[in-house]
Amino acid sequence: MSLIGKSRRSLVPAILVVGCLLASGTWLLVRKFSTTPEPGKLVTFTSLVGEERAPSFSPDGRHLVFAWNGNAENAGQFDLYVKDPGSDELLRLTRAPARALWAAWSPDSKSIAFTRRVDGASPDTARANGVFVIAASGGAERRIAGAAFANPAFMQLSWSPDAKRIAYATYNDSGAHVLRIVDVETLLIQPLGHAPDCWSAGMPAFSADGRRLAFVCTTGVGVYGVYVANLDGGRPSRLATVTGEPQGLAWHADSQSLIVAADSGDGGQLWKLAPDGALTRMPFGQRGSEPARHGDDVAYVRARRAVDIWRLDLKAREPEKTARRFIASESVDSTPQYSPDGTRIVFQSTRSGSAEIWMTDAEGANPERLTQFNGPPGGAPRWCSDGKRVAFDVRANGSSAIWVLDIDEHQPRRLGSANTQNSLPLWSPDCRSILASDGRRSLFKLPVEGGPAELFTKQQSYFAQLDGDDVIFNVKQATGIALWRKTLAGGLEAALPGMPLLDYAEAWAVAPGAGVYYTTSTDGRIALEYYDFARQTTRRVAALAKSPSPGGGLGLAVSRDGRWLLYTQAGDAESDILVMDNP
Repeated sequence: MSLIGKSRRSLVPAILVVGCLLASGTWLLVRKFSTTPEPGKLVTFTSLVGEERAPSFSPDGRHLVFAWNGNAENAGQFDLYVKDPGSDELLRLTRAPARALWAAWSPDSKSIAFTRRVDGASPDTARANGVFVIAASGGAERRIAGAAFANPAFMQLSWSPDAKRIAYATYNDSGAHVLRIVDVETLLIQPLGHAPDCWSAGMPAFSADGRRLAFVCTTGVGVYGVYVANLDGGRPSRLATVTGEPQGLAWHADSQSLIVAADSGDGGQLWKLAPDGALTRMPFGQRGSEPARHGDDVAYVRARRAVDIWRLDLKAREPEKTARRFIASESVDSTPQYSPDGTRIVFQSTRSGSAEIWMTDAEGANPERLTQFNGPPGGAPRWCSDGKRVAFDVRANGSSAIWVLDIDEHQPRRLGSANTQNSLPLWSPDCRSILASDGRRSLFKLPVEGGPAELFTKQQSYFAQLDGDDVIFNVKQATGIALWRKTLAGGLEAALPGMPLLDYAEAWAVAPGAGVYYTTSTDGRIALEYYDFARQTTRRVAALAKSPSPGGGLGLAVSRDGRWLLYTQAGDAESDILVMDNP
């Protein structure tokens, strides 16, 4: 039975529910009214200013709870709201603006669970992060588990059908993303074992009978598996390997198949995953993510997302006043890198319809497409010191590999390696080897002309940059990211003294021979900071309007002369919630 149909056929109960909500909360006017089409149509459920994210149906299907950041008093941060399809008003549930939220309505209708991510390093901020429960009609919230998140999509959580337990994902003490199940009353937490070859686990979804748990596990950068675990015991089974970024997971109405949201660089799509592993594009869901289901109805987020490359003059008296949009399109332009002589810039872009490697001159003009993969996404380009070759990763057929391109010949070749996953390349100074992530937790040195891969560090690391003959690399820890140093030839490795611990999603870039530029986020304010190698001190450089995207080291780049900083910044993001209203 459709969400719209239920509202029409059950007007009196709906009015009673709305009356209860009015008695216990504050309502806000929806900016645009969405008309009610005939059943079987795609319904625009919300069309608000800003972003609406992470919808969840009430058990009777008459309401949706979702996160929204368009309230003027929230300064672009999210709170939770409830809306029914027959009303143009919203009930605000939470009053603690957050960088990201994800909600799930309890099967007994009484409560709404949610995960919250708030920026900052203070004890109060730490307590504001985690898993919470609030009455469906509003009121005081209760924290039932601490948790830390980097990727908003991995904040997905799920109730067991008996409304007694909640499955969620969080970072553990070693910096790995793992699954947990918390008892809502006793607060006892049950850890769940890793699937084989799993790097980070997330997006749990209980089956209707409560005996199975679906989830995803990243097995490489931009590569992940979809698994189903029998909670009565046994190893999880992998249904499929998907290329792209996981954006949400839900059970299909048949209780056997899954709805998978994946973004391979084209903006995202909803897929039906059958028990035999067959993936079928759903007839709706273009640019879709974060699916939720009730009966035959499917709600999802449709986003309009553009990311531009900006430039800032680090040598100016007031650097932030020099910031300007530098390389832009109506798509995603990201991961820029200056050539060694500073005359060219390579970057990843989806402006052609797929994620490809592009190049401009030093002023961001005369764009030229360097690759023609037309499907498998390519990204993270890095220059060889000869200024002629570019290394990048390509993700296809369930694996990620390093490719090398001569910019004059335009004939990319795949770098041979025994490793099944290689990504995020970094050339050695002599261009004879490349450091690459195995997509899980280690950095390897790969000979460009072929040969066995050599483990570079035993630390949990996935990204590195050069400082002369030294490598600055990230190390995952329980509470964030530390930056370490090690000579490329080997030897001792140690953390940079005096360098602050970074949030998992913060961006950083090395200015060779000088220091590290990095971002920090506190109360929604984004700052560019600088760590000086010689002084082992930090200072603030500028304020940024938004966090670079993506972070994790990929969102910043510094010119060789130390003057220019390139950084990525999302435009005015817009997203709405749509419902495929089936009869």
